Amino acid sequence: MYTRTKWDNLRFISLLAVVVIHVSALVIINSDNELNLWPLFLNQFSRFSVPAFLVASGYGLIVSKKDKQSYLEYIKGRFNKIGIIFLIASIFYYLVFSKQPFSILSIDGIATILTGNAYYHLYYIVLLFIFYLIFPLLSRMVRRTPKMMLFIFFTLQLVSQFLGIIGIITFYKYNIFNSIFYFVLGIYLAITQQSFKRNIRLFYVLLVVSFILLISFNYIYYSLTHNISLATTTMNPVVTIFATSFIITFLNSNFDFTNYLKADISYYIYLVHPLFISVFSKLIGLLDINIDNVFSFFILLVFVLLSSFLFSWVIKQLMSISTSLLRRARSLVKVKKE
Repeated sequence: MYTRTKWDNLRFISLLAVVVIHVSALVIINSDNELNLWPLFLNQFSRFSVPAFLVASGYGLIVSKKDKQSYLEYIKGRFNKIGIIFLIASIFYYLVFSKQPFSILSIDGIATILTGNAYYHLYYIVLLFIFYLIFPLLSRMVRRTPKMMLFIFFTLQLVSQFLGIIGIITFYKYNIFNSIFYFVLGIYLAITQQSFKRNIRLFYVLLVVSFILLISFNYIYYSLTHNISLATTTMNPVVTIFATSFIITFLNSNFDFTNYLKADISYYIYLVHPLFISVFSKLIGLLDINIDNVFSFFILLVFVLLSSFLFSWVIKQLMSISTSLLRRARSLVKVKKE
């Protein structure tokens, strides 16, 4: 069984990787409409991040015995934990970045907020909540036949991603079959207590080989189609193998980052970091600074990370204060009634 520290470390490095993906996306195509290889390398190596969050979510739900709760109690708990903050963030991004912010109360505006389309990173929260909804069913399936279910969902994900890449099915970000294996893998690891230590050398080999194949695919696919979104997407069969290999090898490693960041603000950082990417990228544009070079890129990355961390820490403190005040107010009301 992997310790909580292992999962906190994975969440931390995955959070950094998400920011790297979004910052490197600014410079992955140069002024000549060609691929910049060093941002491509960083961008693609960081593609384990969103899969890692899904694996950690599936694992955490089993360990915390959420499958033993009543369905309504479980869903209410999930919504209170991520749903309320997601709605606040969606409303904020809609008001700040929408071309028609005053349409927020229209049917289209409400639909945009609820579906995670207020800004580019919010879709993941909706996708995660879909997995939350079907978690009780998936956990039962994995408990009955763990290895078979893992194989079935692995195959299903590879097929779905392949069909999307070649254009047979619509490449839809809310297609749960493009990511379902990661969530099921987390459930599997928690139920079986499997660590894959005996096969760790195989995962190291898969990690290296799949990353080489991934970079090769990116370069060839973009050269043929000039579609950077599909060329670098996480929803790729090669990414599935690479991300899975990275997650297993990392969980079996001795890295420890927990002294640098508390995992309880990682969700806030995920929600706010695109705001600072937007702010700093516009500032760079006004100052006419070229971020195609490595030094400027890393300066931008550091500014985004520090700003996101500080802002998230402040939000977390304000949320904690407001929660404690509400609890005190409720207790005072109860005392007066008695």
